[in-house]
Amino acid sequence: MMRFLAVLKKEYIHIIRDRRSLGLFIMIPFMLMVISSYAFTFDIKNVAVDLVDMDKGKWSRKLVDSFTSSGYFYISKNLELRDEAIDDLLRGNAKLVIEIGPDFSRLMEDCALAPVQLIVDGSDPNAANIFLGNATAILADFNLKIFTSKVEMGNSMVELTPIDPSFVVFYNPALKSRNFMIPGMAAVIMLLPVLMTALSIVREKERGNYEQLIATPIRPISIVLGKLLPYASIAIIDVLIVWFIGVYWFKVPFEGSLLTLFLLSFDFFFAAMGVGLLISTVARTQQEAMILSMFIFQLPSFLLSGLIFPIISMPVPVQFITYLVPVRYFIKITRGIFLKGAGLAELWEPALSLFLFGCVVVSIAALRFKKRLA
Repeated sequence: MMRFLAVLKKEYIHIIRDRRSLGLFIMIPFMLMVISSYAFTFDIKNVAVDLVDMDKGKWSRKLVDSFTSSGYFYISKNLELRDEAIDDLLRGNAKLVIEIGPDFSRLMEDCALAPVQLIVDGSDPNAANIFLGNATAILADFNLKIFTSKVEMGNSMVELTPIDPSFVVFYNPALKSRNFMIPGMAAVIMLLPVLMTALSIVREKERGNYEQLIATPIRPISIVLGKLLPYASIAIIDVLIVWFIGVYWFKVPFEGSLLTLFLLSFDFFFAAMGVGLLISTVARTQQEAMILSMFIFQLPSFLLSGLIFPIISMPVPVQFITYLVPVRYFIKITRGIFLKGAGLAELWEPALSLFLFGCVVVSIAALRFKKRLA
């Protein structure tokens, strides 16, 4: 028993003295509970809607008010042309378009069927189904109120459903989940080279090989590039594998340019490798590197990037945190290229965000790395 207690005491002392690992083991469960509680939700509210109201009458305003007062939708833009709204849908600035015809109010007054068209972004089928369900419920409630009020006024000619809605799904008409998941998997798969990069550099530290590198005339930038480029080539091969299997095996539509996909993949790799380099300057062992990589990169990439759970369903503070997750931008890029045929003109915002993120993280990592080599 005394020997057992001695070993037990020794291990507790070791854990307490290793404050970095102790902090990680305490913080990770806490952050997992907090993040998962906010991220694991499909209750979507405050969805951006583009309105094309060619009627601008009393009844069209009442219809729009029924959407905005529900809390599920808000009018992001009032546009004159349908093509402008479709372009906004392509860029991802809106998730739904409500198009009201020029004779809407007159048809409502005449107790005739008044058509309304709703155009939904189907690139996220789970979210699109929720949009359609909420919109259908709002229209059904609006129809019931109009029908009841007109019957009470003695109008027996009113239609049971005064509004005749039509729904159009763009970019993924069948709402297939594989068309949504496979483009996003390109970003997830490219996380593996990031972890490999961090482990590679930390492994050199553990073996004491950095002292040998410092003694040579090799510059720090040459060391960093020599470590990064092999994994960059692996990451690009991974993207090619995802594209080939997705398109030719799972029949996922690919509407965009393969050249654009590769070009913006380098953009993401630049940002992701910056995170890998930063992890390698903080971690002292490969075990620490793996824990840090999972905690600050891989876990947020799964939960807060929009890969599975829609970002717009998350609380506003958590949505701000997602801007620090580079996978968020790359998933928007891959889904835009695969499903929407988007090019650089439509994807420059997430591409620029990735580049700026990479510049900041790589600069911090380079300063720390240079300090370690000095």
